[in-house]
Amino acid sequence: MEGGGWKPRIRRRPVGYQQASLRGPGIFTVFVDNLPESMEPRGLFNLFSNYGVVKDVFIPKKRRKVLGTRFGFVRYDCQVAASMAVQKTEGSWCDDKELKVRIAAYGSKAQNMKMQESRKESNSAIKQRVQWKTIEGG
Repeated sequence: MEGGGWKPRIRRRPVGYQQASLRGPGIFTVFVDNLPESMEPRGLFNLFSNYGVVKDVFIPKKRRKVLGTRFGFVRYDCQVAASMAVQKTEGSWCDDKELKVRIAAYGSKAQNMKMQESRKESNSAIKQRVQWKTIEGG
């Protein structure tokens, strides 16, 4: 090897593959939204390796349902590196797209927050209906 040093290896994984150990307490995942069409996993790796040791990079083939944008995930083994990556890359421009970067929320935490929000909305709607019935006398 001329020049020495490490060369990063980017692996392609089958769709739906998730290794439980990668989501353990020592791994911190960054969610990157609004990726340009030209962005590949190697480019995402190079962009985020400036902020710490990148353990894994994944760009799924599917898009977000609502907005139709491409997204990806970057995994770090250090919370400080993940936080620094979010702070430094949030709002940065790549090609003609503004990147939206945040710490990923997985499974039960994200689902629980959505459930709580929907319950609050439905409870307030029920209270409004009850108030209208009591005002109307029905």
